[in-house]
Amino acid sequence: MRPHYIDIIHRFESELRIKVVSTEVDILIALFDSSPMRVADLRGHCSVSSAKFFTVLGQLEQRGIIEKVADPTDGRRRQYRLPQVVRTHIIEVFEKCVETARGIGLTEDARLLAIFEEAQTTISADYDFAFSSSRYSILSSLFRLGDWHPNEGHKHTAISQVTFFAALDHLKAIGAIECYEDPKDRRKKRCRLTVQARRTFADAIRQTLTTMQDHLEAGKAAAALAPVVFLFL
Repeated sequence: MRPHYIDIIHRFESELRIKVVSTEVDILIALFDSSPMRVADLRGHCSVSSAKFFTVLGQLEQRGIIEKVADPTDGRRRQYRLPQVVRTHIIEVFEKCVETARGIGLTEDARLLAIFEEAQTTISADYDFAFSSSRYSILSSLFRLGDWHPNEGHKHTAISQVTFFAALDHLKAIGAIECYEDPKDRRKKRCRLTVQARRTFADAIRQTLTTMQDHLEAGKAAAALAPVVFLFL
């Protein structure tokens, strides 16, 4: 049996030693998989401060992305769930993503990642919040483009300059990125993923696509497909 999408995410984060998704996405992952949920259970899925968690929870509710319902076992408590319209929209976007990806070989990693990210961009624009961490965005950019000078990378990732360079330093420190002399100008340095980081990306992409295809072939798209939205962000 293929691993669950959430297990793939957790392993991906563990191997890269970074947080891949935002708190908003942590909440949506949990509610997509088990909805409705009590606040305490939902809180356990988010590795952020209580203040941050409740701020994000309130924002998602205010924008109608999640909704509050009564706890059937205790009327004094409240639970949260995904509205059906949100769940359906996510499924539709990523079913289209899978159909597009089916025509691409499993070895074409960068093209597959681009397809996933196009679907994520659609969801992000529809619901107005960022899916990925700045560190993941940098690694994803290098995976797709191969290498770049830091100033080029800053433009590709659309992250603020201060955040970008702080994240870049962290990624170099943990061994996810390496820098080397620019062969055209030795005064400059170019950046690229380490061999291990690139392998981690490639393995996760292939495993995810295979899992998606298995679910479609089993006729379980509506129940199990859509969490892939939260992997390559």
